[in-house]
Amino acid sequence: MWDYGTTLRLVKEMLSGFDVNLIFVHVLLPHWPFIYNAKSDSMMPYNFSPLGYFDNLVLTDKFLGEIRHTLENAGLWDSTVVLITSDHPWRKVHRYDKKGDRRVPFLLKMPGQKESL
Repeated sequence: MWDYGTTLRLVKEMLSGFDVNLIFVHVLLPHWPFIYNAKSDSMMPYNFSPLGYFDNLVLTDKFLGEIRHTLENAGLWDSTVVLITSDHPWRKVHRYDKKGDRRVPFLLKMPGQKESL
């Protein structure tokens, strides 16, 4: 099973010693298995709740926040390009809204950028 804690620790270590021009991190979140319970703010081996995907989205947000915090503490946030994307849209969206959505998340923060577009 994918180990969230180990992955987060290794990514933070890599970012803290940032001495390369590019770092690629493929994070399994928010894919199944759903391993987080947002209500109790705790990890679990498997979250079989129908809302497990949404719980993993909360964990994804926490993970990305840790990455940002690590870059800020290293004094690198303002000078770093940050690209966050996915390899596909949410495949089960039709179960929740009956419409579907083929868009793939894409967030880009450029060096010195303070405002969103």
